[in-house]
Amino acid sequence: MRALFLVAAILISVAAPAAAQGRAPGNVNDMILEVMRTDLGKEKEAMAMWLPQEFFVAAGMAQAPGLDPKEMEKELGFLLDYAVFMVQAKSNGEDGPVHLSSAQLRAAATLVDGAGRSVKPLTDLPPKVEATLNAVRQGFAAKGREEFRLLVFPGRGADGTPFASPSRRGTVTLKVAKVGEFPGLALSWKTPLASFVQPVACGKCKEPLQPAWSFCPWCAQPAVR
Repeated sequence: MRALFLVAAILISVAAPAAAQGRAPGNVNDMILEVMRTDLGKEKEAMAMWLPQEFFVAAGMAQAPGLDPKEMEKELGFLLDYAVFMVQAKSNGEDGPVHLSSAQLRAAATLVDGAGRSVKPLTDLPPKVEATLNAVRQGFAAKGREEFRLLVFPGRGADGTPFASPSRRGTVTLKVAKVGEFPGLALSWKTPLASFVQPVACGKCKEPLQPAWSFCPWCAQPAVR
């Protein structure tokens, strides 16, 4: 359980992450910049962070670098079966800002992958997952950020393949339908995310390649993954 509270310490400070230099695999600041999406307008303000299992591991290691990474991965391995999102959404109506509740978000949210598969948030979670969420919620409450909600979706399809993975090529979109004065939103992540994947060198010119590149921009050699 120690890892869960280490992760919570990271998450309660992510509302305004510092600017990161480059994209280093496993660097939490870089990860935060890549997993966060915002939708700011006159009628609404929304922010969502996709929190893959790899992020929880990196966050825990950042707080306690002396821990064994393999033990951290093992302790948090159960999160591979879930897609976790931290969401803040509010409408800016005539009566002032109104934050969507957890129940409203769960009812209105849908997660869609690049193949068009869609899933709804889970409402009945195993004790270990609920303990993880409670650790994060306690961190939110301690910092006066109760408006942050946590949504947990199935992490795998019926065939066992990951529904959303930060290290595989694909797309995942979080959709929230209209709720009262909140007009709805759609936030997308194109993967792989550079901060979650080790860089590779071009097979021809040996220049480093970003994980999302299909070709080397220097010599036009197709990228091999």
